[in-house]
Amino acid sequence: MIFPPKSKFDDFLYKQYFYHNFKKNFAGINVKNFDNAVNVISQSQKNNIPVIFCSNHSNWWDASLAIFLCLEYFKIDAYYLITGKEKLNKNFDKLGVISINEEIRKEEVISISNYLKDSSKFLWIFPQSEITDNNSTIKFSSIVADIVENLKEVVLLNCMIDYHYTDSKKPEIFLDFFESKNFTGISYLNKESFTMNLEQKFEFKIKEFQQKVADRDTKEFKKILEGKKKKTE
Repeated sequence: MIFPPKSKFDDFLYKQYFYHNFKKNFAGINVKNFDNAVNVISQSQKNNIPVIFCSNHSNWWDASLAIFLCLEYFKIDAYYLITGKEKLNKNFDKLGVISINEEIRKEEVISISNYLKDSSKFLWIFPQSEITDNNSTIKFSSIVADIVENLKEVVLLNCMIDYHYTDSKKPEIFLDFFESKNFTGISYLNKESFTMNLEQKFEFKIKEFQQKVADRDTKEFKKILEGKKKKTE
């Protein structure tokens, strides 16, 4: 797999574009376990270990959100992998967004693994083959398990994403970096079991979060971006 070249100019330009778009269209971006993500990134850079961000995919805003977070808040150069047949903005190629078919080829896995291994590089993966409502069953491809098995060492950082209306006429974005796990020296991985376990973790975390929203209990989330309020609000 060829990782598309990126430019700092495109990163700067789109970071501003995403910033204004998120402020305009959402009441805010809220994050839980933000410090956990920052610590994982810091340790990766210190110890030269790659990081895979894994997220559910329930909205077409997800790719823009991941790019914006990495550029604006984490200050890292990352690539973003989407599985399935989703049609993406062609300009996203310049920002490091890669789309691969749900039927992942061995050559693609080897190429991605070779890119990541023995480095402090970052890859954000959306392993759902389709954009799926968070009230539906989560179904992941095996791409995360495939890459983890091929790397000598990697950190997997799971991030739940959901969109909800709370106290505003505009929706809010909620992210929870709920788990990080270091994999070292794996010689064999039961990919089916690994993927199923990953799906179950996300389903549990989404249901847990949705109950908190219903109970109006989101105090554990830190607002990192405040949406632009209308004059009537």
